[in-house]
Amino acid sequence: MASPQQKARSSSASNGKPRGPVSDFDRLRALLTQEERERLDALESRLDDGGTRSLEMSRSLVSAVVETSERDAAALAMAMTPTVESALERSVKRNPQPLIDAVFPILGPAIRKSMATAMASLTQAVNRTVEHTFTIRGLRWRWTAWRTGQSFADVVLANTLQFRVDQVFLIHRESGLLLANVARSDVVARDPDAVSAMLRAIQDFVHDSFAESEPGCESGNLESMRVGGVTIGAEVGPLAILAFVVRGTPPASLRDRLQETLETIHADRADALRAFKTDNAPFVLCEPALEECLIERQRPKQRSLVPIILGTLVAAAVIAVAISTFHTWTSNRAWRRFVKRLAAEPGIVVASTAHADGRYRLTGLRDKFARDPEELRREMELSLAPIDMRWEPILSSHPAFVVRRAQALLLPPSGVRFRFEDGTLFVKGVAPPDWVARARRFATLLPSVERIEFEGAGK
Repeated sequence: MASPQQKARSSSASNGKPRGPVSDFDRLRALLTQEERERLDALESRLDDGGTRSLEMSRSLVSAVVETSERDAAALAMAMTPTVESALERSVKRNPQPLIDAVFPILGPAIRKSMATAMASLTQAVNRTVEHTFTIRGLRWRWTAWRTGQSFADVVLANTLQFRVDQVFLIHRESGLLLANVARSDVVARDPDAVSAMLRAIQDFVHDSFAESEPGCESGNLESMRVGGVTIGAEVGPLAILAFVVRGTPPASLRDRLQETLETIHADRADALRAFKTDNAPFVLCEPALEECLIERQRPKQRSLVPIILGTLVAAAVIAVAISTFHTWTSNRAWRRFVKRLAAEPGIVVASTAHADGRYRLTGLRDKFARDPEELRREMELSLAPIDMRWEPILSSHPAFVVRRAQALLLPPSGVRFRFEDGTLFVKGVAPPDWVARARRFATLLPSVERIEFEGAGK
């Protein structure tokens, strides 16, 4: 190890000064500033090393983002929005297909919502047609609509439609090969591979003949065709086609059901669909979902007796009052149980509760490491009205929370464990001396920590 005199002469030479005799003052200065100069040299070496800086930044970046989102989520979102929008725009311009495949499972519900608006016009037209029909059947439908809470038009549609799904086919879109199929036990099913090939051929014909010549037909997908009393339809996805054979007149809700099934298969079997060659064994697991699409709806039989409307209305009113009273009692009981359980959680202080306008309100104090009230509510399986909860932050002195704050601040090495008791933070394990020194320096900055004791750390 070099002596202070040698280090002083080396420092003088490295600075470009002429080498000469070292004075007592230089030797004294070298002794006094040796430790600081070594730290400065180490710091300069670390700052000049790009790999080290990148590693340190990557470690702190996640914590910084989390802390910023907790403190000011709106500002973080505003800062990141331009970058995310630019990346998304570049990805869509380069290759939009991955984004299309990703949003396909959520695109269906949005389309169905739009279709619901169109169906509302149809139900209103039907409602106007039968609104003044005072037949026994019409009166019974009106009673059903009042009892179930449905619109009169929806009840009319449900009682006049009759259909049955006989077969369902899952077909690979790219190759046209059959992946899975189900059929009713009383239906004489044709060769499923032949049906799959026929549907594929028809789809190709429609695509080649009309997709480019007819405006608005760029997709070139055949949705349905009717042969006598049988309708053959298809729901097309990015990777697979769900075809079905239905007898009678299917409602629009049937396609919604089939589309939901196709979306679920895409979400659960996307990798298998992309990797499919000829082996359809992985898609046997899709058969239960396909069997749920074998829906049958029969026209209800006509009843000969006229319902006693007055007695039924009185009974319904009594039942409604009883149900409402019971629901209110059970809801209030569940609410009191939830508040009591919440107040018993460490790090949570319930300040006030209220129930007005059909909503529950709660205010209080909560440590950020305390249990999430919504998680507790889900665990208790409470079916309450909407709850408005407002929490003010606090720093709880609960030992578990103090230990978590110590871990977040001190970043202990592997094998080091914390324990907090009576204002003392106990450290157990073996740690480097520099970490032990840093822990001694910063531990008392933690709330509720008065001192720190080491049980083997740094030894």
